[in-house]
Amino acid sequence: MDKNVVISEVSKIVAEFSKTPYEVNPRAKKVFLSAGDTDEYHVLGNLLSEIYVSDSPCRKVLDTTGLTCEVMVGENFDSEYKKQLKELADKVSAIILHDHVDNMAELMSSCDFAVSAGGRVIYQLCSVGVPTVVFSMSDPEAEFVQYFDSVGAAKYAGDARKDKRLFQKIATWGTAAVDNQGFRARMSKNAKEISSEKNIENIAELILKVTK
Repeated sequence: MDKNVVISEVSKIVAEFSKTPYEVNPRAKKVFLSAGDTDEYHVLGNLLSEIYVSDSPCRKVLDTTGLTCEVMVGENFDSEYKKQLKELADKVSAIILHDHVDNMAELMSSCDFAVSAGGRVIYQLCSVGVPTVVFSMSDPEAEFVQYFDSVGAAKYAGDARKDKRLFQKIATWGTAAVDNQGFRARMSKNAKEISSEKNIENIAELILKVTK
């Protein structure tokens, strides 16, 4: 992969998404959830089930009153998984599924925080300034998202393949974020800073490093 090509791609994303106004609201009311194009480990479905359906610690920790979940259905989600998500959304009115989104930056900017895998979506979210808790599903992805954690632009919750406390950690982070405007404001500021033009080359180099 050519470095200049990667820099050009990242620059276009940053330029597009950073223009979107973002406001840190006093209380979080809307959450953006994404696993990218694929969700091999059904992270989104399992997380939503833990929070809304099962009698789990996550459900007891996170207050979902007035909280709406904007869930991205990846292009390569298998048909059975899509069916499971649809059945879950039919049961829980707070879960809204999105198969195709034409205005991604606008949708992200309407959300108070995000739960996301790594990849392109993480620096899209950072460019907008959305406070984000991230998870990984591969070794390269883990290295990539931990960089954003190290600079305070996102919080790394763990690896979906092996972290048995992943959902609990995401729910705990969400609990900290819901009513803490200052907490989200600091993350939003750091996210915008790391995805600014002066840091584009750093992101590109990291992408090249983890995709070798």
